[in-house]
Amino acid sequence: MIAEIISVGTELLLGQIVNTDAAFIAKQLAEVGINSYYQTVVGDNPVRLVEALKIAEERSHLLILTGGLGPTQDDVTKETVADYLDEELVMDDVALNYIKRYFDLSGRVMTDNNQKQALYFENGRSFLNRNGHAVGTFIQKDAHAYLLVPGPPKELTLMFDTEVRPFLETLIADDRQYIVSKTLRFFGIGESDLVTKLNSFIVNQTNPSIAPYAGDYEVTLRVTATGDNASECENLLEQTISEVLAIVGDYYYAEGDKNSLVNTVYQMILVRKFQ
Repeated sequence: MIAEIISVGTELLLGQIVNTDAAFIAKQLAEVGINSYYQTVVGDNPVRLVEALKIAEERSHLLILTGGLGPTQDDVTKETVADYLDEELVMDDVALNYIKRYFDLSGRVMTDNNQKQALYFENGRSFLNRNGHAVGTFIQKDAHAYLLVPGPPKELTLMFDTEVRPFLETLIADDRQYIVSKTLRFFGIGESDLVTKLNSFIVNQTNPSIAPYAGDYEVTLRVTATGDNASECENLLEQTISEVLAIVGDYYYAEGDKNSLVNTVYQMILVRKFQ
Protein backbone atom coordinates (compact mmCIF):
# COMPACT_ATOMS: atom_id res chain seq x y z
CA MET A 1 0.00 0.00 0.00
CA ILE A 2 1.22 3.49 -0.89
CA ALA A 3 -0.11 6.43 1.11
CA GLU A 4 -0.17 10.13 0.34
CA ILE A 5 -0.54 12.85 2.95
CA ILE A 6 -2.66 15.85 1.97
CA SER A 7 -2.45 18.68 4.50
CA VAL A 8 -5.34 21.12 4.22
CA GLY A 9 -5.08 24.69 5.46
CA THR A 10 -4.37 28.09 3.93
CA GLU A 11 -2.37 28.95 7.05
CA LEU A 12 0.16 26.29 6.00
CA LEU A 13 0.62 27.88 2.59
CA LEU A 14 1.08 31.31 4.16
CA GLY A 15 3.75 29.99 6.51
CA GLN A 16 1.74 30.98 9.58
CA ILE A 17 2.19 27.52 11.13
CA VAL A 18 4.68 24.71 10.56
CA ASN A 19 3.29 21.50 9.11
CA THR A 20 4.21 19.15 11.95
CA ASP A 21 1.22 16.91 11.17
CA ALA A 22 2.79 15.60 7.95
CA ALA A 23 6.04 14.74 9.71
CA PHE A 24 4.18 12.92 12.49
CA ILE A 25 1.97 10.93 10.09
CA ALA A 26 4.91 10.05 7.83
CA LYS A 27 6.80 8.60 10.79
CA GLN A 28 3.75 6.63 11.89
CA LEU A 29 3.27 5.21 8.39
CA ALA A 30 6.90 4.11 8.19
CA GLU A 31 6.63 2.34 11.55
CA VAL A 32 3.44 0.58 10.45
CA GLY A 33 5.01 -0.45 7.15
CA ILE A 34 3.10 1.76 4.71
CA ASN A 35 5.14 3.52 2.06
CA SER A 36 4.56 7.25 1.58
CA TYR A 37 6.09 8.83 -1.52
CA TYR A 38 4.29 12.17 -1.74
CA GLN A 39 3.04 14.97 0.51
CA THR A 40 0.77 17.77 -0.64
CA VAL A 41 -0.35 21.03 0.96
CA VAL A 42 -3.53 22.69 -0.29
CA GLY A 43 -5.53 25.66 0.97
CA ASP A 44 -9.10 25.68 2.27
CA ASN A 45 -10.54 25.66 -1.23
CA PRO A 46 -12.90 22.90 -2.45
CA VAL A 47 -11.89 23.17 -6.12
CA ARG A 48 -8.17 22.92 -5.44
CA LEU A 49 -8.74 20.18 -2.88
CA VAL A 50 -10.54 18.08 -5.50
CA GLU A 51 -7.63 18.66 -7.88
CA ALA A 52 -5.25 17.42 -5.19
CA LEU A 53 -7.40 14.32 -4.65
CA LYS A 54 -7.38 13.47 -8.35
CA ILE A 55 -3.62 13.78 -8.56
CA ALA A 56 -3.12 11.70 -5.43
CA GLU A 57 -5.39 8.93 -6.72
CA GLU A 58 -3.14 8.50 -9.75
CA ARG A 59 -0.15 7.53 -7.62
CA SER A 60 -1.36 6.39 -4.18
CA HIS A 61 -3.82 3.93 -2.65
CA LEU A 62 -4.43 5.51 0.75
CA LEU A 63 -5.13 9.25 0.88
CA ILE A 64 -4.70 10.77 4.33
CA LEU A 65 -6.14 14.25 4.75
CA THR A 66 -5.39 16.30 7.83
CA GLY A 67 -7.04 19.59 8.74
CA GLY A 68 -10.23 21.32 7.74
CA LEU A 69 -12.58 19.32 9.98
CA GLY A 70 -13.58 22.19 12.26
CA PRO A 71 -16.91 24.03 12.64
CA THR A 72 -16.26 27.15 10.55
CA GLN A 73 -17.08 27.90 6.91
CA ASP A 74 -13.50 27.45 5.74
CA ASP A 75 -13.39 23.93 7.21
CA VAL A 76 -14.35 22.17 4.00
CA THR A 77 -12.40 18.92 3.96
CA LYS A 78 -15.08 16.47 5.04
CA GLU A 79 -17.84 17.94 2.90
CA THR A 80 -15.60 18.28 -0.17
CA VAL A 81 -14.40 14.67 -0.01
CA ALA A 82 -17.96 13.41 0.57
CA ASP A 83 -19.25 15.34 -2.46
CA TYR A 84 -16.32 14.16 -4.57
CA LEU A 85 -16.95 10.51 -3.66
CA ASP A 86 -20.72 10.89 -3.80
CA GLU A 87 -20.94 9.56 -0.24
CA GLU A 88 -23.28 10.61 2.55
CA LEU A 89 -22.16 12.04 5.87
CA VAL A 90 -24.08 10.99 8.97
CA MET A 91 -23.98 12.00 12.60
CA ASP A 92 -21.89 10.10 15.12
CA ASP A 93 -24.23 10.23 18.12
CA VAL A 94 -21.51 9.29 20.61
CA ALA A 95 -19.31 12.13 19.37
CA LEU A 96 -22.21 14.58 19.30
CA ASN A 97 -23.09 13.80 22.92
CA TYR A 98 -19.43 14.22 23.83
CA ILE A 99 -19.45 17.71 22.24
CA LYS A 100 -22.71 18.66 23.96
CA ARG A 101 -21.40 17.50 27.31
CA TYR A 102 -18.27 19.61 26.84
CA PHE A 103 -20.32 22.76 26.30
CA ASP A 104 -22.61 21.96 29.22
CA LEU A 105 -19.69 21.46 31.60
CA SER A 106 -17.91 24.61 30.41
CA GLY A 107 -21.08 26.69 30.74
CA ARG A 108 -20.95 27.79 27.11
CA VAL A 109 -23.65 27.77 24.45
CA MET A 110 -23.14 25.22 21.67
CA THR A 111 -23.83 26.69 18.24
CA ASP A 112 -25.30 24.62 15.40
CA ASN A 113 -22.10 24.60 13.38
CA ASN A 114 -20.38 22.52 16.06
CA GLN A 115 -22.57 19.60 15.10
CA LYS A 116 -20.81 19.12 11.78
CA GLN A 117 -17.69 18.11 13.67
CA ALA A 118 -19.48 14.86 14.57
CA LEU A 119 -20.13 13.88 10.93
CA TYR A 120 -18.52 10.83 9.37
CA PHE A 121 -18.89 8.71 6.23
CA GLU A 122 -22.10 6.66 6.38
CA ASN A 123 -20.42 3.76 4.57
CA GLY A 124 -17.21 4.12 6.51
CA ARG A 125 -16.25 4.46 10.16
CA SER A 126 -15.39 7.20 12.62
CA PHE A 127 -12.57 7.76 15.11
CA LEU A 128 -13.33 9.46 18.42
CA ASN A 129 -11.49 12.68 19.17
CA ARG A 130 -10.54 12.59 22.87
CA ASN A 131 -8.68 15.90 22.75
CA GLY A 132 -11.16 17.92 20.73
CA HIS A 133 -14.44 17.70 18.86
CA ALA A 134 -13.89 16.81 15.19
CA VAL A 135 -14.12 13.06 14.64
CA GLY A 136 -11.85 11.32 12.19
CA THR A 137 -13.37 9.18 9.49
CA PHE A 138 -12.33 6.49 7.01
CA ILE A 139 -13.91 5.06 3.89
CA GLN A 140 -12.80 2.53 1.29
CA LYS A 141 -14.09 3.08 -2.22
CA ASP A 142 -13.03 1.03 -5.22
CA ALA A 143 -9.23 1.02 -5.44
CA HIS A 144 -8.67 3.83 -2.94
CA ALA A 145 -9.10 4.49 0.76
CA TYR A 146 -9.60 7.89 2.35
CA LEU A 147 -8.67 8.78 5.91
CA LEU A 148 -9.61 12.19 7.34
CA VAL A 149 -8.08 13.29 10.63
CA PRO A 150 -8.09 16.60 12.55
CA GLY A 151 -5.32 19.16 12.12
CA PRO A 152 -4.54 20.35 15.68
CA PRO A 153 -1.49 18.28 16.71
CA LYS A 154 -2.76 17.40 20.19
CA GLU A 155 -5.94 15.99 18.62
CA LEU A 156 -4.17 14.22 15.76
CA THR A 157 -1.48 12.50 17.80
CA LEU A 158 -3.81 11.05 20.42
CA MET A 159 -6.31 9.88 17.78
CA PHE A 160 -3.54 8.26 15.78
CA ASP A 161 -1.99 6.53 18.78
CA THR A 162 -5.23 5.18 20.24
CA GLU A 163 -7.41 4.47 17.21
CA VAL A 164 -6.01 5.16 13.76
CA ARG A 165 -2.70 3.32 13.96
CA PRO A 166 -4.22 0.08 15.36
CA PHE A 167 -6.85 0.29 12.62
CA LEU A 168 -4.20 0.71 9.88
CA GLU A 169 -2.22 -2.23 11.26
CA THR A 170 -5.35 -4.38 11.03
CA LEU A 171 -6.11 -3.04 7.55
CA ILE A 172 -2.77 -4.20 6.12
CA ALA A 173 -2.24 -7.23 8.37
CA ASP A 174 -2.31 -9.72 5.47
CA ASP A 175 0.16 -7.75 3.37
CA ARG A 176 2.25 -5.86 5.88
CA GLN A 177 5.77 -4.79 5.00
CA TYR A 178 8.11 -3.75 7.79
CA ILE A 179 10.28 -0.66 7.38
CA VAL A 180 13.14 -0.11 9.83
CA SER A 181 15.67 2.74 9.71
CA LYS A 182 18.84 3.52 11.61
CA THR A 183 20.79 6.77 11.56
CA LEU A 184 24.59 6.69 11.62
CA ARG A 185 26.41 9.90 12.57
CA PHE A 186 29.88 10.94 11.37
CA PHE A 187 32.25 13.75 12.30
CA GLY A 188 35.45 14.96 10.63
CA ILE A 189 34.41 14.11 7.09
CA GLY A 190 32.35 16.06 4.56
CA GLU A 191 29.29 14.74 2.78
CA SER A 192 30.98 14.61 -0.64
CA ASP A 193 33.98 12.68 0.75
CA LEU A 194 31.72 10.27 2.64
CA VAL A 195 29.62 9.64 -0.46
CA THR A 196 32.75 9.08 -2.56
CA LYS A 197 34.08 6.48 -0.13
CA LEU A 198 30.69 4.73 -0.08
CA ASN A 199 29.99 5.14 -3.79
CA SER A 200 29.60 1.42 -4.50
CA PHE A 201 26.98 1.08 -1.74
CA ILE A 202 24.99 4.12 -2.81
CA VAL A 203 25.07 3.38 -6.55
CA ASN A 204 24.11 -0.27 -6.14
CA GLN A 205 21.73 0.10 -3.20
CA THR A 206 18.53 -1.89 -3.24
CA ASN A 207 17.63 -3.14 0.21
CA PRO A 208 18.76 -1.64 2.55
CA SER A 209 18.87 1.83 1.03
CA ILE A 210 21.39 4.47 2.10
CA ALA A 211 20.73 8.22 2.16
CA PRO A 212 23.33 10.83 3.26
CA TYR A 213 22.45 14.15 4.90
CA ALA A 214 24.76 17.07 5.64
CA GLY A 215 24.21 18.66 9.05
CA ASP A 216 25.95 21.24 11.19
CA TYR A 217 29.54 19.99 11.59
CA GLU A 218 28.48 16.42 10.88
CA VAL A 219 27.12 14.04 8.25
CA THR A 220 24.46 11.42 8.84
CA LEU A 221 23.54 8.28 6.94
CA ARG A 222 20.03 6.91 7.11
CA VAL A 223 20.06 3.18 6.41
CA THR A 224 16.58 1.75 5.76
CA ALA A 225 15.61 -1.88 5.33
CA THR A 226 12.30 -3.44 4.32
CA GLY A 227 11.21 -7.00 5.01
CA ASP A 228 8.45 -9.36 6.02
CA ASN A 229 9.25 -8.93 9.71
CA ALA A 230 11.32 -6.78 12.06
CA SER A 231 13.95 -9.46 12.55
CA GLU A 232 14.63 -9.67 8.82
CA CYS A 233 15.04 -5.90 8.68
CA GLU A 234 17.43 -5.89 11.64
CA ASN A 235 19.60 -8.58 10.02
CA LEU A 236 19.79 -6.62 6.77
CA LEU A 237 20.67 -3.44 8.64
CA GLU A 238 23.33 -5.13 10.76
CA GLN A 239 25.09 -6.53 7.70
CA THR A 240 25.03 -3.28 5.74
CA ILE A 241 26.07 -1.11 8.70
CA SER A 242 28.98 -3.44 9.38
CA GLU A 243 30.16 -3.06 5.78
CA VAL A 244 29.75 0.73 5.87
CA LEU A 245 31.70 1.10 9.11
CA ALA A 246 34.49 -1.08 7.73
CA ILE A 247 35.10 1.73 5.22
CA VAL A 248 34.30 4.94 7.15
CA GLY A 249 34.22 3.74 10.73
CA ASP A 250 37.05 6.09 11.74
CA TYR A 251 34.62 9.01 11.41
CA TYR A 252 31.64 7.34 13.10
CA TYR A 253 30.68 8.62 16.55
CA ALA A 254 27.07 7.60 17.34
CA GLU A 255 23.83 6.04 16.17
CA GLY A 256 20.32 7.44 16.49
CA ASP A 257 18.37 10.64 15.89
CA LYS A 258 18.85 11.95 19.42
CA ASN A 259 22.58 11.33 19.74
CA SER A 260 23.64 14.64 18.23
CA LEU A 261 27.25 15.80 18.23
CA VAL A 262 26.60 18.24 21.07
CA ASN A 263 24.78 15.58 23.09
CA THR A 264 27.53 13.03 22.58
CA VAL A 265 30.31 15.43 23.56
CA TYR A 266 28.34 16.49 26.63
CA GLN A 267 27.93 12.89 27.75
CA MET A 268 31.65 12.25 27.24
CA ILE A 269 32.49 15.28 29.39
CA LEU A 270 30.18 14.04 32.14
CA VAL A 271 31.76 10.60 32.09
CA ARG A 272 35.29 12.01 32.33
CA LYS A 273 34.31 14.52 35.01
CA PHE A 274 33.06 11.86 37.40
CA GLN A 275 35.69 9.20 36.71
